[in-house]
Amino acid sequence: MTKICLIRHGQTDYNKEGKIQGRIDNVLNETGKNQAKIAALLINTKKYKFDLFYSSPLLRAYETSQIIKKEIKFTSDIIKSDKFIERAFGKLEGAKLSEETYKTLDKDSTIGLEPISDLKQRSYNAIIEIAKEHEGKSILITSHAQFIKAIICTIDEEFDFKSLIKNSSLNHFIYENNKLTIVKLNEV
Repeated sequence: MTKICLIRHGQTDYNKEGKIQGRIDNVLNETGKNQAKIAALLINTKKYKFDLFYSSPLLRAYETSQIIKKEIKFTSDIIKSDKFIERAFGKLEGAKLSEETYKTLDKDSTIGLEPISDLKQRSYNAIIEIAKEHEGKSILITSHAQFIKAIICTIDEEFDFKSLIKNSSLNHFIYENNKLTIVKLNEV
Protein backbone atom coordinates (compact mmCIF):
# COMPACT_ATOMS: atom_id res chain seq x y z
CA MET A 1 0.00 0.00 0.00
CA THR A 2 1.28 3.45 -0.95
CA LYS A 3 -0.04 6.53 0.87
CA ILE A 4 -0.21 9.82 -1.00
CA CYS A 5 -1.02 13.19 0.50
CA LEU A 6 -1.61 15.98 -2.01
CA ILE A 7 -1.46 19.48 -0.58
CA ARG A 8 -2.74 22.46 -2.50
CA HIS A 9 -0.35 25.41 -2.27
CA GLY A 10 -1.08 28.31 0.08
CA GLN A 11 -2.90 31.45 -0.98
CA THR A 12 -1.46 33.91 -3.51
CA ASP A 13 -2.72 37.38 -4.36
CA TYR A 14 -4.32 35.88 -7.49
CA ASN A 15 -6.26 33.44 -5.28
CA LYS A 16 -7.37 36.31 -3.06
CA GLU A 17 -8.50 38.32 -6.10
CA GLY A 18 -10.30 35.36 -7.71
CA LYS A 19 -8.02 35.24 -10.75
CA ILE A 20 -6.99 32.20 -12.78
CA GLN A 21 -3.28 31.50 -12.27
CA GLY A 22 -2.52 28.42 -14.28
CA ARG A 23 1.17 28.46 -15.06
CA ILE A 24 1.71 32.10 -14.03
CA ASP A 25 4.48 31.78 -11.46
CA ASN A 26 3.16 33.69 -8.43
CA VAL A 27 4.53 33.57 -4.89
CA LEU A 28 2.57 33.07 -1.68
CA ASN A 29 1.14 36.07 0.12
CA GLU A 30 1.35 36.33 3.94
CA THR A 31 -1.92 34.42 4.33
CA GLY A 32 -0.52 31.65 2.12
CA LYS A 33 2.66 31.41 4.18
CA ASN A 34 0.58 31.11 7.35
CA GLN A 35 -1.64 28.47 5.70
CA ALA A 36 1.45 26.40 4.90
CA LYS A 37 2.53 26.65 8.56
CA ILE A 38 -0.96 25.55 9.66
CA ALA A 39 -0.75 22.56 7.27
CA ALA A 40 2.59 21.64 8.83
CA LEU A 41 1.09 21.96 12.31
CA LEU A 42 -1.70 19.59 11.26
CA ILE A 43 0.87 17.11 9.91
CA ASN A 44 2.75 17.26 13.22
CA THR A 45 -0.40 17.09 15.35
CA LYS A 46 -1.75 14.07 13.46
CA LYS A 47 1.76 12.54 13.45
CA TYR A 48 1.70 11.97 9.70
CA LYS A 49 5.07 10.68 8.53
CA PHE A 50 6.39 10.87 4.98
CA ASP A 51 9.21 9.10 3.19
CA LEU A 52 9.33 11.37 0.13
CA PHE A 53 8.41 14.95 -0.63
CA TYR A 54 7.58 16.10 -4.18
CA SER A 55 6.50 19.49 -5.44
CA SER A 56 5.31 21.21 -8.55
CA PRO A 57 8.09 23.52 -9.76
CA LEU A 58 5.83 26.60 -9.67
CA LEU A 59 6.90 29.02 -6.92
CA ARG A 60 3.64 28.95 -4.94
CA ALA A 61 3.74 25.16 -4.60
CA TYR A 62 7.48 24.94 -3.98
CA GLU A 63 7.38 27.74 -1.41
CA THR A 64 4.54 25.90 0.37
CA SER A 65 6.65 22.73 0.40
CA GLN A 66 9.69 24.57 1.77
CA ILE A 67 7.68 26.02 4.66
CA ILE A 68 6.15 22.63 5.46
CA LYS A 69 9.56 20.91 5.21
CA LYS A 70 11.06 23.32 7.71
CA GLU A 71 8.12 23.13 10.13
CA ILE A 72 7.87 19.31 10.15
CA LYS A 73 11.68 18.95 10.19
CA PHE A 74 11.68 16.79 7.05
CA THR A 75 15.34 16.04 6.36
CA SER A 76 15.40 14.81 2.75
CA ASP A 77 15.29 16.99 -0.34
CA ILE A 78 12.07 18.18 -1.94
CA ILE A 79 11.94 16.74 -5.45
CA LYS A 80 10.59 19.23 -7.99
CA SER A 81 8.68 17.63 -10.85
CA ASP A 82 6.75 19.01 -13.80
CA LYS A 83 4.43 16.01 -13.40
CA PHE A 84 2.60 17.92 -10.66
CA ILE A 85 2.36 21.30 -12.39
CA GLU A 86 -0.94 23.19 -12.65
CA ARG A 87 -3.20 23.08 -15.67
CA ALA A 88 -2.31 25.46 -18.49
CA PHE A 89 -5.20 27.90 -18.95
CA GLY A 90 -3.81 29.64 -22.03
CA LYS A 91 -5.46 33.01 -22.72
CA LEU A 92 -7.58 32.70 -19.57
CA GLU A 93 -4.55 33.00 -17.28
CA GLY A 94 -4.94 36.21 -15.30
CA ALA A 95 -8.70 36.42 -15.98
CA LYS A 96 -11.18 36.84 -13.14
CA LEU A 97 -13.15 33.69 -12.31
CA SER A 98 -16.82 34.07 -13.19
CA GLU A 99 -19.72 32.04 -14.56
CA GLU A 100 -18.57 33.13 -18.03
CA THR A 101 -15.00 31.87 -17.53
CA TYR A 102 -16.36 28.58 -16.12
CA LYS A 103 -18.51 28.17 -19.27
CA THR A 104 -15.45 28.81 -21.43
CA LEU A 105 -13.45 26.28 -19.41
CA ASP A 106 -16.23 23.70 -19.75
CA LYS A 107 -16.07 24.05 -23.54
CA ASP A 108 -12.28 23.45 -23.60
CA SER A 109 -12.17 26.05 -26.35
CA THR A 110 -9.58 28.62 -25.25
CA ILE A 111 -6.26 28.85 -27.09
CA GLY A 112 -3.54 27.25 -24.98
CA LEU A 113 -5.98 25.61 -22.55
CA GLU A 114 -5.04 22.08 -21.51
CA PRO A 115 -8.18 20.05 -22.29
CA ILE A 116 -9.86 18.58 -19.24
CA SER A 117 -9.48 15.04 -20.57
CA ASP A 118 -5.72 15.57 -21.00
CA LEU A 119 -5.44 17.09 -17.52
CA LYS A 120 -7.30 14.17 -15.94
CA GLN A 121 -5.13 11.63 -17.74
CA ARG A 122 -1.88 13.50 -16.98
CA SER A 123 -2.71 14.00 -13.28
CA TYR A 124 -3.97 10.49 -12.66
CA ASN A 125 -1.06 8.89 -14.51
CA ALA A 126 1.45 11.01 -12.55
CA ILE A 127 0.04 9.79 -9.24
CA ILE A 128 -0.16 6.15 -10.32
CA GLU A 129 3.41 6.29 -11.66
CA ILE A 130 4.77 7.79 -8.43
CA ALA A 131 2.78 5.30 -6.31
CA LYS A 132 4.15 2.33 -8.26
CA GLU A 133 7.69 3.72 -8.24
CA HIS A 134 7.61 4.10 -4.44
CA GLU A 135 5.53 1.08 -3.47
CA GLY A 136 4.82 0.93 0.26
CA LYS A 137 6.00 4.48 0.94
CA SER A 138 4.19 7.54 2.23
CA ILE A 139 4.49 10.45 -0.22
CA LEU A 140 3.76 14.15 0.30
CA ILE A 141 3.17 16.25 -2.83
CA THR A 142 2.50 19.99 -3.04
CA SER A 143 0.53 20.86 -6.13
CA HIS A 144 -2.46 22.83 -7.40
CA ALA A 145 -6.26 22.85 -7.26
CA GLN A 146 -6.95 21.78 -10.85
CA PHE A 147 -4.33 19.03 -10.69
CA ILE A 148 -5.86 17.64 -7.49
CA LYS A 149 -9.45 18.04 -8.75
CA ALA A 150 -8.56 16.14 -11.92
CA ILE A 151 -7.46 13.14 -9.87
CA ILE A 152 -10.56 13.27 -7.70
CA CYS A 153 -12.84 13.57 -10.75
CA THR A 154 -11.15 10.57 -12.34
CA ILE A 155 -11.88 8.47 -9.25
CA ASP A 156 -15.28 9.95 -8.31
CA GLU A 157 -17.43 11.07 -11.25
CA GLU A 158 -19.77 12.92 -8.87
CA PHE A 159 -17.00 15.33 -7.86
CA ASP A 160 -17.28 18.65 -9.69
CA PHE A 161 -14.40 20.83 -10.93
CA LYS A 162 -16.18 23.79 -9.33
CA SER A 163 -15.87 22.10 -5.92
CA LEU A 164 -13.43 23.80 -3.58
CA ILE A 165 -10.03 22.39 -2.74
CA LYS A 166 -8.89 24.69 0.06
CA ASN A 167 -5.49 26.34 0.04
CA SER A 168 -2.96 24.25 2.00
CA SER A 169 -5.50 21.47 2.54
CA LEU A 170 -4.34 17.87 2.88
CA ASN A 171 -5.96 15.42 0.46
CA HIS A 172 -5.26 11.77 1.23
CA PHE A 173 -5.21 8.83 -1.17
CA ILE A 174 -4.16 5.19 -0.99
CA TYR A 175 -2.83 3.16 -3.89
CA GLU A 176 -3.31 -0.56 -3.35
CA ASN A 177 -4.03 -3.54 -5.62
CA ASN A 178 -3.71 -1.33 -8.72
CA LYS A 179 -6.42 1.01 -7.45
CA LEU A 180 -6.27 4.63 -6.24
CA THR A 181 -8.77 5.40 -3.49
CA ILE A 182 -9.75 8.69 -1.85
CA VAL A 183 -9.32 8.55 1.92
CA LYS A 184 -10.02 12.15 2.97
CA LEU A 185 -10.30 15.51 1.22
CA ASN A 186 -9.81 19.12 2.33
CA GLU A 187 -8.28 18.34 5.71
CA VAL A 188 -7.30 21.63 7.36
